[in-house]
Order: sequence, then C-alpha cells, then structure tokens
Amino acid sequence: MMELQQDLFGFEMEEAPSQPRTLSAPRQDWRAEVAPPQPELPMEHSGFEWLYDWSDREVEIMREGLLFASLHDLCDARVAEWTREEIWEWIESDEIHPFSFRVCVAAYDASIDVQELRRHIRWLVEKLDQEESQDRNLDLAALLSR
Repeated sequence: MMELQQDLFGFEMEEAPSQPRTLSAPRQDWRAEVAPPQPELPMEHSGFEWLYDWSDREVEIMREGLLFASLHDLCDARVAEWTREEIWEWIESDEIHPFSFRVCVAAYDASIDVQELRRHIRWLVEKLDQEESQDRNLDLAALLSR
C-alpha cells in the first residue's frame, strides 16, 4: 500500500512498497581498464562480500584520480577552506602509504620530483589567490609535466 509522508524537508513523497534494498557495486571509472561491475547484494548482508581484489592498474587509476581531483579542488575557490587545508596537509606530508601524495604522484609519473611539484603547486595557488579569480580551471597535465 502506498502512503504519503513528509521527508526531512517537508515535501510530501510516496513511500515505496517495502522491498529489500540492494547495495550496488562501487561506481566504475570512465576508463576501460576498470573491472566490470560486481553483482548487487541485499543490504542485509553484513561484512564486505561485495569487495573484490583490485588489480594493480585499478589502484593506479584511483591514485591518479585522487591526485587530479585534489589538485582541482585545491585550485577551486568554491571548495570549502577546511577542505583546501586538508589537501595542503596531504600534499605537504612526507608519509608513505597507499594513497599518500608521494605515492599518487609516482602512480602518475615516477619521474616527477615531488618537491619540485609542491613548489609549482604553491606558486600556482598563490598566483590564483592573488588574482582572486572565481574561475580557477587548471590544466593539470601541464602542471604535472613541468
């Protein structure tokens, strides 16, 4: 039976018939190398049965994606200041772990000097801050190729 109820914002909505909800596999990256989607599992499953072994290439793609998304957000004036501060902390950290800045840079191109890249990022962000530009599109490939 369908009933009308209010959601958190006061809008009326129809309640969907009670059916077990399903949890779909993680979204695929747009690149062809990413593994095919995993089958859907009922939400009632406990644990992490939907997880699967990631290939080295898939982990590399995630590292590159994290690097590019972080640099983009760092240069986007619309991003919250605390988020930008977290990105700076990540960039400045010398820790080595699976998704550290150093490891993500090496996944993109192992020949890049991390200290030199940090210097270029600081210069770029300072320049963008000085211009007080709302449009902070960044040519990441050009930045990383320096």
